[in-house]
Amino acid sequence: MRMGGERLLICSPSFSGDFCAPYVESLVGTIKDCQQHGILTAYKSLNGIHWIDIARDILCHIFLKSDCTHMLQVDSDLGWQPDAARLMLAANKPVIGGVYPIRADVPTFPIKRSGDTITGLPGGFLMVRRDVIERLTGETYKVNTLQFGPLEVSAIFTREFGNGGYVGEDYAFCNRAMAAGYELSVCPGIKFSHTGPKTWRGAYEG
Repeated sequence: MRMGGERLLICSPSFSGDFCAPYVESLVGTIKDCQQHGILTAYKSLNGIHWIDIARDILCHIFLKSDCTHMLQVDSDLGWQPDAARLMLAANKPVIGGVYPIRADVPTFPIKRSGDTITGLPGGFLMVRRDVIERLTGETYKVNTLQFGPLEVSAIFTREFGNGGYVGEDYAFCNRAMAAGYELSVCPGIKFSHTGPKTWRGAYEG
């Protein structure tokens, strides 16, 4: 199946600049799979940003400066099947995630549901269409980066504080997307590895 003119930015935050071996192998496989199906790809990594919400906001800023139609944010400790990005693109959803196992011996997948409605997706393998990021772009803040110098970025993934606690960057983004009228979707069945002290494997079947 050949796609219809999509251009995918694959981007990854890594504070240390380290990427696990399954990530590298999966990235190569993904780019090869996209090329075989007529999907143009670009790639950008972001190093040296400690706070993950700020890192994801910077990657959104970089995405909007590109000519790409979709952004796939991928965490540096994941591995995935090479056709995963193509399957997500083919679904043609504004926000779609691959749900990977957390790094724990009890199989757990970080997805939130309210009945049949998805209300939260993990940010580590999340594809977002360009119109979503454009719509959520608004109030900005200044941040300094080693790679790109000073930037002004929008608070798209910025964590939310309130009620004596906070909402992490991935669910905070999902809250903003839903408030703007977008539905969240999952691409079931993607086989993931998640590397830490050891490697955990699993596929969320939805």
